[in-house]
Amino acid sequence: MFAQNSDGSYDASKLTLDNPAGVKFAAALKTWGAERTLNPNITGDIAATSFEKGEAPYFLTRAWNIGAIKKAGITYAIDPLPTAGGEPAQPFLGVNAFFISTKSKNKVAATKFLVNYLGTDAVPEKLYEVGDRAPALTSAFKKISAANADVQAFGKVGLHGVPMLSIPQMASVWAHWGPAEPALIKGEGDPATVWNTAVTNVQAKIKG
Repeated sequence: MFAQNSDGSYDASKLTLDNPAGVKFAAALKTWGAERTLNPNITGDIAATSFEKGEAPYFLTRAWNIGAIKKAGITYAIDPLPTAGGEPAQPFLGVNAFFISTKSKNKVAATKFLVNYLGTDAVPEKLYEVGDRAPALTSAFKKISAANADVQAFGKVGLHGVPMLSIPQMASVWAHWGPAEPALIKGEGDPATVWNTAVTNVQAKIKG
């Protein structure tokens, strides 16, 4: 979406959605919609229910839905995301974290609590038990994944992932990129025109 600097951070002044690969992807979305590979009317809840009832052959989802799938008695396997252009797909990664407030009245105590308790293996392991969210703490992840094939599988998918962009300019991207994709899947408009219009609108919104 945006160019990256040498340290991996994003340069919000350089939007890259307008490259040839973006237009090619737009054309693919329209094709996949026509083939019914993608359906914009399928919500997350509908997808989950269909899979758990055995009505859908696959489910694009995240780790915390595994519990419901198991409860439904569905035999499943966790595979990498399908590739759209020959390279491994790069899903966005999100990480739950703890922060110390700048307004904390006792930063020393808060730091000790964060490092000496929240930063130990016990806490992320317990969070995994109650929410099926694999730990970001390497030592805890290794311990859990060694005994859990699902965590191992999601870990392998995550190796190709990229951190979800948290820069303010992403609000402009979601505002126009978001509606463009379902429009293309529905077969509305010329792919290049729809895509480039979205890009132009994003650029204009970022510039203010």
